[in-house]
Amino acid sequence: MVYTQNIDGLERLAGIPDTKLMEAHGTFATASCTLCGKMHNSNKVKQAIIEGDIPMCEATNCKVYPFAGIADAVGTQTPRVLINLNAVGSLGRRTTDVILTGDLEESVHSLVRELGWEEKLKALEKVYESKQINEE
Repeated sequence: MVYTQNIDGLERLAGIPDTKLMEAHGTFATASCTLCGKMHNSNKVKQAIIEGDIPMCEATNCKVYPFAGIADAVGTQTPRVLINLNAVGSLGRRTTDVILTGDLEESVHSLVRELGWEEKLKALEKVYESKQINEE
C-alpha cells in the first residue's frame, strides 16, 4: 500500500492502482470524508484549500488523530517507507523501516537506481511530458 498526504494526484499519474493507494487528505480527483465516507464536490474542496480554509465535512464534527498515526498502526514486521525532507514520528525506529531524507527528487532517483528501475522511470517521465504537452 502507498499512504500519502499529498493531494496532487502524482501517485495516480505514476500508475499506482487505486486498490494500492490511500490518499489521506483526499485528492483533487475526488473528495470524501475520511470518517463517514460522504462524497464532496472536489472543485469546492480545492477552492477552499487554495483560499486557505480547511474543508470540513458537515456530517462529522469530531477531531481525530492526524493521518500520521496510521504508520504506527501497521504490524511491527511490516516494512514502512518514508520519503521526506526530514525523518518524522516513529519512522526509523523499527528494523524494517526505510527512511530516505533530503531532496525528494534526489531520493527518488537514488531509490530508482537501487531498484534498477531507471528505464521504467524514463518511460514514465516521457508519458508525463506528453500529457503536459497535450494539456497545453
